[in-house]
Amino acid sequence: MKFLFSILIVFLLAVVIALAVREDPGYVVINYRDWTLETSLILAVVAAVIGFSLLYVLVRLLINIGSPRHLSRWRRERRHRKAHRDLDQGIVALVSGRWMEAERKLIAATQAGETPLISYLFAARAAEKLGASQRRDKYLELARESMPGAEAAVGLTRADLYIQQGNMDEALRILEALRQSDFKQEAVTKRLLSLYRDVREWDRMLRILPSARRYKIIDHDQCQELETEAYCGLMVQEAESQDLKGLLEIWSRMPKRLRQQAGVVGTYAQQLIRCNAHDEAERVLQYQLARRWNEDLAYLYGVVQASDALIHLSRAENLFKTHQDSQAMLLTLGRLYKRNAMWEKARQCLEAYLALHEDNPEALSELAEVLEQLGENKTALEYYRKGMLLKMPEPVRQLASAPSAQATLITAGGSAAAQT
Repeated sequence: MKFLFSILIVFLLAVVIALAVREDPGYVVINYRDWTLETSLILAVVAAVIGFSLLYVLVRLLINIGSPRHLSRWRRERRHRKAHRDLDQGIVALVSGRWMEAERKLIAATQAGETPLISYLFAARAAEKLGASQRRDKYLELARESMPGAEAAVGLTRADLYIQQGNMDEALRILEALRQSDFKQEAVTKRLLSLYRDVREWDRMLRILPSARRYKIIDHDQCQELETEAYCGLMVQEAESQDLKGLLEIWSRMPKRLRQQAGVVGTYAQQLIRCNAHDEAERVLQYQLARRWNEDLAYLYGVVQASDALIHLSRAENLFKTHQDSQAMLLTLGRLYKRNAMWEKARQCLEAYLALHEDNPEALSELAEVLEQLGENKTALEYYRKGMLLKMPEPVRQLASAPSAQATLITAGGSAAAQT
């Protein structure tokens, strides 16, 4: 806008001068030795103005270029542009897997950058990929020194690099120390929760969940989900070590709201079965099913092998009276009738279940055993065969059901035998 206004002023001045000199343009003569220059007054004035303007611009330019302050600022801006370019190129190389180039560019970016923290952190990652642990530690130390308030960023990077190495203990030590200094650090706490889950440190996870929820690092639903996973993980660990006492202790200290969840009850019952505590598993499942029905728990109720099979069956029949539409209870009753040698009732329940789930290998196997006891060996063999095929990969099932008269089988010795 200023440029257009200036042009307009110049144009108006030119018009005024042209009108003023229209009658008498004037005459200018410049003589120097043998040289003589003759021109009109108006042209001489225009030439003088243009010459003065060019001279002014040239003098200003020379002054600015020659100024130490200007030179210093120009050099500083040039270094910053180069540092930003090196940083961008280094990050691109790091993402692309060119570790040597990434390290070189990132370290070059630190030479002129005012805040080299990012460059050092990424350079440490590149050095880790190259297996240069000494350079990695050096860059991390330089990053810490470059910005004293960035201990969390440096610590997180160091922990990530230890995790990549598989050194989970050292990563946990660093993250726990960072969190101890400030419980409100969201990134540290979330990384710690994730690492606890990976290494199955469920007790440690449970200890920090309340404060993570209090400081709104995780919301209520996330806290509930992690708490449930942690308690289930603890129960699995105790069952793996066959520690029934520890399993019972975990169940007793678990919040009541969790002990009412079907998934948690199912996990507890499964771990009781692994510890051969079938009577306790039957009691817990029967109590939960009487309060709140769940098909998965009804299925587990048939897997349990209580010491008193008749009482177990009687309780299952009472549950079925109020849930006669339950498909899982058909399978459960079939198993319990079989366990009590009530073959016809077992057959009826299992056949009713298979009418709804004809491709269930467990039910087919159970029915085959019942038919065997009833003397129907040929039918039992057919159910055994069908159940075994369902457990095999799809190509094997297709081969077995092919209409060809012969099938080639590989024997244990590696030779081929033909069967008709």
